[in-house]
Amino acid sequence: MPKEFIQVRQYWGRVCEQYIEWRTQRDAIALNQAWFAVSAAIFKHTQRAKERLRVRDFDDLELGVAQMIADPRIAAYLQARLDARYKHILIDEFQDTNPLQWQILKSWLEAYGDDANRPKVFIVGDPKQSIYRFRRADPRLFTAATHFLEKHYGAALEEQNTTRRNAPKIVEAVNAIFAADRIPESYPFKEQDTHWTAPSLPEPAVYQSGEAYRLNLIPYEEPSEDQRFGNALEAALVDPHETPAKKQRAQEGRRIASLITHLMQTRRVLDEELDTSNSKVKRIVWRPARPGDFLLLVKRRAYLLEYETALRDAGLLYESPRLGGLLETLEVDDLIALLTILVTPGNDLALAQVLRSPLFALDETQMQTLAELVQSNQGYRNWWEALTHGESHSHQAQFQSITQHIKQWIDLAKHLPVHDLLDHVYFSGDVRLKYASHCHESDRDQVLANLDAFLELALNLDGGRYPSLGRFITQLNRMRRGDEDETPDEGEMSAEAQNEDPDDLESDHEQSDELPEQSGRRAQRVRLMTIHGAKGLEAPFVILLDSNNTAAPHFGSGVLLDWDPEQAGPSHLSMFTKLSLGAGREDLKQQEKEIALKENWNLLYVAITRAKQGFWMSGVESSQNREDAGVSKDSWYARARSAELPLFTELDDDLQSSIRIQKHIATKAPTPDTPSTQFELRDLVLSWRGDELVGGDPLSISPERQQALDEGVWFHGVLQRISPQQYRPVSHTVPEPKAIASAFMISLADAERALQRAITVYQAPELQTYFDPTQYQEAWNELDLVSIEGKSMRIDRLVELSDCLVILDYKLTLPKLDDPLYQQYTEQLTNYQVEVQRIYPHKAIKAILIDAQGKSLPLIH
Repeated sequence: MPKEFIQVRQYWGRVCEQYIEWRTQRDAIALNQAWFAVSAAIFKHTQRAKERLRVRDFDDLELGVAQMIADPRIAAYLQARLDARYKHILIDEFQDTNPLQWQILKSWLEAYGDDANRPKVFIVGDPKQSIYRFRRADPRLFTAATHFLEKHYGAALEEQNTTRRNAPKIVEAVNAIFAADRIPESYPFKEQDTHWTAPSLPEPAVYQSGEAYRLNLIPYEEPSEDQRFGNALEAALVDPHETPAKKQRAQEGRRIASLITHLMQTRRVLDEELDTSNSKVKRIVWRPARPGDFLLLVKRRAYLLEYETALRDAGLLYESPRLGGLLETLEVDDLIALLTILVTPGNDLALAQVLRSPLFALDETQMQTLAELVQSNQGYRNWWEALTHGESHSHQAQFQSITQHIKQWIDLAKHLPVHDLLDHVYFSGDVRLKYASHCHESDRDQVLANLDAFLELALNLDGGRYPSLGRFITQLNRMRRGDEDETPDEGEMSAEAQNEDPDDLESDHEQSDELPEQSGRRAQRVRLMTIHGAKGLEAPFVILLDSNNTAAPHFGSGVLLDWDPEQAGPSHLSMFTKLSLGAGREDLKQQEKEIALKENWNLLYVAITRAKQGFWMSGVESSQNREDAGVSKDSWYARARSAELPLFTELDDDLQSSIRIQKHIATKAPTPDTPSTQFELRDLVLSWRGDELVGGDPLSISPERQQALDEGVWFHGVLQRISPQQYRPVSHTVPEPKAIASAFMISLADAERALQRAITVYQAPELQTYFDPTQYQEAWNELDLVSIEGKSMRIDRLVELSDCLVILDYKLTLPKLDDPLYQQYTEQLTNYQVEVQRIYPHKAIKAILIDAQGKSLPLIH
């Protein structure tokens, strides 16, 4: 009986396992069906958008070439064109090739057969530097290409394990860290050697053989759990985001700044310069080290801000790859708030930000006066009305001056593209001068660079397709909500070197294609980069940051792609999660893990081999592994320690270094009793009277008139939201009044009124021709146009019917024939008609006014 019981239990155990596997496979199928469906829809949408914009991305080019070379109708013609043009094919960085690129090259070369006139092929690469797996680079292609070229071309394989870049100590560090007992069995590493030599110097041996060290890890401090008393207003947290990890990186950054300063005082750099007696001959020299000789490398961007702050506080200029920073800076945020109030002056929060910013620099007393005016019984509904119409207070003159500027900009915003508007604001408002005078000296260059970068963004954003202010702000908000990699970077700082000897830069000028001013800028800036971004670069001194947080990633979810280099296409593609993987795909996941592990070793190899003379490895203690001094298992720092890479002991202890840096920072901070440092802004008008006001007296708009204008804006905005247009289906959900009130920062009553007006127009039976997608071909809302003369204009809605194009213009009320507005609107729509006719010369153009009651008035038939 016990034996039968055990058999039954084992049987049910196997059944349960089979059920779990079946359920896992079911979930995997459902997940991938959804993924492929969504991907197909996204692909279709992006392809339509690219067709509309007439652009192609790199994936399109690769796929298009692969399809052309595989199409027998085109392949022969394409082959003939290639034959006539190329006799030698040289491919560099072959380890970064993906399978599709290899199939293109392979198809091209296979088509020659045994033709004696086929081109010569030369491939160069290093599998140890393959670090672009995220774009499907596959180092296994090296083996496939080797076999193909040996078989069809009789190619010879030449291996090179000797470098000319790295000093002997750096090569020794590489050999020790990548010893056979530490790397994966199949990792393609052979012991390295170097041809690097240096002329003799009566100096320490460090100049003859280079140096490679690691620094002590920054200690980990447990987060403070001190009991707090009182309330948040009495004892507010200085920075709620200041986590222990960020504090560690900030301290690491300060120590690296101290290290750079120390090395610039104690090290020399091997360089070349022209012989003064013979300008065609170069001689080897040892020159003093400078900031541009240092390359700081990180594996990820997570803590770039902390490192940048430390360098800035230490007075070191730097170049950084931190992405997405521009729109989050205070100065650019102020400018976005300014643009917002030029569209919706009733936005109290944006207006308060602008008034407190360096643009107008109102103090607390003046802001309190505005707040009291709004709360008074004088009928002011928002801060804008109080600012423009408030009287009988001590700040009236200053408020009127501010109003004059803002109202002039509001009027200009109706006529000028965004870049021209911002350009006018910068000069008439002395924007650069005001921000330069308000910010700290160490931040001034970056602040001014960000202001210039924002002005450039207005010109470059989407090819200048956003001449209207509202569309520009909408696009900025979308960029802010997107991934940081897709948002604009902070501006490039100026290249004014402090106390830089021009003669010190001559050697760099002669060996570089850069202009002298570009070389000078590089010479006086520390470079802070990701390892991916630094591939192909080199520097006398390399410092690897955060090296104790570099273990290979663990995959809980992702995409599995199996593409044998010998095959024309992939044999497997699927998405997986931890719960939907199943036994059937475990081998594929293990294959991806092995590739990821090798790539992690490759990243370390690339980082170390960027260094010519000196290499330092830095990091912070982990909150785990306390029994091993906070060293993370399998991290790069752990590998360097096991390879017995020596500790750097020339610096003072970490505490003293931090104190010295902090004291240096404190001496730079301005005090109320100390006048600010004198500075100069070149090529800038420091005083400007401004142009004559456009449109008459800016104070002539009454609160009632302003209310009517605002209601028109809200009506337009809601109607645009619910109206279908090109590439956007019919919206089946009407926004709630609360959502409209929040979006426009208006009262609930105003939002309900705007929504009712929009729905009345949208559902009007006689207007369905223009709002029902089944009755028209295409439609565009808020269509921006620029005339030949450069004048910006916006059409509320343009509808394409089978026989004509119809321009719709929304108004709260329709004018009568004897009303002056009738003639004004007719001229306005005539201008629209001229520009649309220029784009569609073979179609009839009509124009119609539509009011908030759903009535229409044809003006152009």
